[in-house]
Amino acid sequence: MSAPEPRRVLIATLSLAAPNGTDIYTRDLALALLGRGWLPIVYTTQRGRFAEELRDATIPVVDDVARIGAAPDVIHGHHYIETLAAMSRFPSVPSVFVCHDAVTWHSVPPPLPRIRVHVAVVRNTRHRVAFEHAVPAESIRVLTTAVSLPRSPRRPPLPIPP
Repeated sequence: MSAPEPRRVLIATLSLAAPNGTDIYTRDLALALLGRGWLPIVYTTQRGRFAEELRDATIPVVDDVARIGAAPDVIHGHHYIETLAAMSRFPSVPSVFVCHDAVTWHSVPPPLPRIRVHVAVVRNTRHRVAFEHAVPAESIRVLTTAVSLPRSPRRPPLPIPP
């Protein structure tokens, strides 16, 4: 008897090239999902260091959503254009959208009913989603960005006086 296929999540994000917040979030999310038995697939329009790190961990990374041959179970979108591309490629797949930024245009949530849950990483991104983009409050969850403790070791004690 063979093991069941893992659930597939397509993470749609702008970049995996720089050590910025969303790139780090995407890398850590994909690695955590893989560690929990899921199959993350990352669609990004800007490959880079983190894309190679994910590929080394056996996580598929593509820059052309049309190359993904099997539908995911859920789409986890981070940026407007990439989320729309993933949702267009897989029109029957439910989606979640994460707003990471309260200012930039690419963090605007797409106005689509297939996005079942909107996630804000802090209160001001929740306000952006609710008050600037008319997303109903009951579909917004605030999930603050986590920190990977193994990647963030404690610093040495401060000297006296600091």
